[in-house]
Amino acid sequence: MLMDDALRELVWERAGNTCEHCRLPQRFDILPFPFDHVIAIKPHGPTSAENLALSCYNDNRHKGPNIAGIDRVTSQLTRLLNPRRDDWQEHFAWNCPELAGLTGIGRTTINVLNMNLAERVEPAGRAPEPDPKIPGRWSEERASALVSTTWQRSQCCGKLKRYRFEETSWRN
Repeated sequence: MLMDDALRELVWERAGNTCEHCRLPQRFDILPFPFDHVIAIKPHGPTSAENLALSCYNDNRHKGPNIAGIDRVTSQLTRLLNPRRDDWQEHFAWNCPELAGLTGIGRTTINVLNMNLAERVEPAGRAPEPDPKIPGRWSEERASALVSTTWQRSQCCGKLKRYRFEETSWRN
């Protein structure tokens, strides 16, 4: 996977330094975000701006080369969310304390990427205000004030979902 600096920068800027699957800002994750090939390299997905998304480690690791999965409601083979083509809000909503799939694409993406793993999230404290410019994303100012020794994930019904990692370093 050859990627020049301009392409790397484009992907980071387009995503706003936020995972394009679960909406976790990089600054709240201990692990550096990898680039996700929407259509994986294995089935010959290109390393191009149209095929790259910024992804947190958890979502990227579980997605692997998958481009589809079985929707547990319809039992149909269903493609995963494509951050380049799909509107996140059309497919996902916060349903305390988990992310809910509103469509087959949302449900399948949550399932394949294991976005609601019990060991990944737990309820806590007061949620930051949503960012009015980017639906589904935290207001950076409010979220920064709430982060202490736990890596936090996203807003949900007046609570935060938190990663169970001890603070070791901050990423900006």
